[in-house]
Amino acid sequence: MMISKFPFDKDLLDDAIYKLLCLKKYEDVWKNYEGIREISSNLKDLLQQMLQPVPEKRISFKEILEHDWCRETRLSSDEVRSVIVKQLDLEK
Repeated sequence: MMISKFPFDKDLLDDAIYKLLCLKKYEDVWKNYEGIREISSNLKDLLQQMLQPVPEKRISFKEILEHDWCRETRLSSDEVRSVIVKQLDLEK
């Protein structure tokens, strides 16, 4: 939602981004999104934890809400709705 692009384009095992995440080559992952939108280091950290391939190591919903990025980035419900509608429009 933050960059108007899905994280994976293909079946996971064949997707280059998924492979980079599994190898923890996060800087290479972010290079794929350069020029689309500036991504803060706090947001990168949160997304990396959310996209953790091993479910047991993945960040919990409670931890997401307590993450620095969520605490510093408070969106109103109208702003959240706007982001979702924009994403849905891009999918058409």
